[in-house]
Amino acid sequence: MVTGAGSKQEENTSLSFQNTCDEALAGCKTEPTCKTALAAVMQYCSPSSCRKDQCMHSLQNFYRSVDHKWSLEIAFCLCK
Repeated sequence: MVTGAGSKQEENTSLSFQNTCDEALAGCKTEPTCKTALAAVMQYCSPSSCRKDQCMHSLQNFYRSVDHKWSLEIAFCLCK
């Protein structure tokens, strides 16, 4: 009899997400344009000294200037 449902092990595997933020950020830091844009974001958007206007500007600049691959990987990374 086929029920169409996967085994418990298959279900657990499909729900196991990996942390991808560290990998995305490390990859970005290997490319000069991405590294420079990311440094500005980290400088102005840190939790301890956030400067709202500069933070928004640096985020906009980051997404406009870096390779599409990095902007997507960082924007949609999973943090565990």
